[in-house]
Amino acid sequence: MKRISTLAIFLGTALLAGAASAAVPSSEDIQAPRSQSQDIQAPRSTNDDIQAPRSSNQDIQAPRTGNEDIQAPRG
Repeated sequence: MKRISTLAIFLGTALLAGAASAAVPSSEDIQAPRSQSQDIQAPRSTNDDIQAPRSSNQDIQAPRTGNEDIQAPRG
């Protein structure tokens, strides 16, 4: 009977130690599950330029530098 009690105490201690050492994820790492139709994007840094998406009929121009002359379109 002593062997069974000793074995039960040993196993209980091992289980409790294993449960106590399990890492709990921080609240920053927890995310809601995503559906397959959602787009997944990388997080942006603070210095990234953020622009609205363009439609297919919009003209796309290269960014201007500070020393370039800007003129209105001629019609």
